[in-house]
Amino acid sequence: MGSATTNGGSAFPQAMPTQDAPVVVRMKAAGAISYTRTNLPELGLRISTANPLRGRTLNSWTIDRARGGSNGGEGSAIATGMSTISLGDDIGGSLRKPAYCYGTTSLKSTTGRIPHATTIPPLELGIAAQSMLAEGPAGKMLRTLNLPIRY
Repeated sequence: MGSATTNGGSAFPQAMPTQDAPVVVRMKAAGAISYTRTNLPELGLRISTANPLRGRTLNSWTIDRARGGSNGGEGSAIATGMSTISLGDDIGGSLRKPAYCYGTTSLKSTTGRIPHATTIPPLELGIAAQSMLAEGPAGKMLRTLNLPIRY
């Protein structure tokens, strides 16, 4: 809450959530400080991290390599030390592919284990998202951060 949830789409430049998602509420309750949003492809539906609102995210290590798609902006932020841990969702590799491209880590949790909720339309998830979407963390060596991740 407090910053636009654009989904990288030109149709949502000022889409403001009315409340935090359950996973964000839980992270804040555990002491996390939420301070930024990063780039993603339009509606999170491409392997290339580019959209009409914020442009293209380049790979932090070399511009001719892939960014990994949906969470590519956060993958870049984690790889360069701008962020230590992040939250995202994954259907077809949105957390895992950027982690692979940047040499960081991520976790696609069991579908439904971490609640997914939004106040930005569309409010109802399609059947593919209902059956495959999973929330999860990404970070630089999650295991060595020794953070208590509670669900």
